[in-house]
Amino acid sequence: DAVWGKSFGDVFNQLAFRVATDAAKNPVVIGDFVGEIKFGADDSTKLTSPGARDILVAKRDAQDGHHLWSRAFPGQGDDIGRGVAVDAEGNTLFCGTFTVDIDLDGEPGGVIASVGANDLAFGKLDKNGDHVWSKTAGSPGNDECTGIAVDAGGNVFAAGYTNGAFTIDGTTVTSQGAADIFLAK
Repeated sequence: DAVWGKSFGDVFNQLAFRVATDAAKNPVVIGDFVGEIKFGADDSTKLTSPGARDILVAKRDAQDGHHLWSRAFPGQGDDIGRGVAVDAEGNTLFCGTFTVDIDLDGEPGGVIASVGANDLAFGKLDKNGDHVWSKTAGSPGNDECTGIAVDAGGNVFAAGYTNGAFTIDGTTVTSQGAADIFLAK
């Protein structure tokens, strides 16, 4: 039986793709949105997309669904959140895809340009939703991260596809032709 249910959005598209839970069973959702989206009763919970689709990550309380935190990762092109996981310390890890550019850390000068059609975006937020680290990778072709997981030892795994070659943390992943699956640790 449902304990609570919430909906969020405006007249534009707001989409959720994955959900993960922390040790307290608080859900964290990843997706993307256009326009404005409020996750609570006041404007402090409002995220605004500057134009095209932007990645969103939001955390709710497991007991009654109230807003704990939410973050947007904007860019000039389509930015799509696809994977989310929560580690043993309550940190949120996420991945997605971006075009043109993306701002993953919210700091001045933090906007990263795409090197191809679609590039990979990865991030880690602490239990309060604050930025810990972020990375991007990409080839001149299409690269998409569609899932992320973390094991008990804190090792992060990401999966998706590429039709080019990209390097992340010194490791190069290369497609053998068309779109090929990648798995990275």
